[in-house]
Amino acid sequence: MRTLTSVAAIALLACSVTACKKAEPAPEVVATDAAPAATAMAAATPAGGVAPTPGKYEATSADGKTKSMVTINADGTYRQVVNGALPVAGILKMVDGKTCFDPSGPTGPTCYTDSVHAADGSFTATMADGSVMNVKTMPK
Repeated sequence: MRTLTSVAAIALLACSVTACKKAEPAPEVVATDAAPAATAMAAATPAGGVAPTPGKYEATSADGKTKSMVTINADGTYRQVVNGALPVAGILKMVDGKTCFDPSGPTGPTCYTDSVHAADGSFTATMADGSVMNVKTMPK
């Protein structure tokens, strides 16, 4: 269950030595101009950090037992399906150089430290507990 919750929060993606803490409830996502949210996400990216690019991603646990399909939208929202379960949606944030997936509802964010991206766009995302997800970009 923890693996499912953790992945649901990555891939719910793509946390280092410390976990992110939920400071406040996630704001309601409103369909408006996507530019301000995308600009805010880019502005929150620390020097040397890489903000996730909007698109579709597949994240697979190192043991291959957990597979997550994640869509990151230009407005900073995401939608994720883990092992074919019901989709989870929320807001993607950059916090202290980590990619944090903050789902709607009472569950707090799950954060990952992303590796340097390879030429094909693939990378690894590591949680605070050391769990690693292999992430690759999917065709649109």
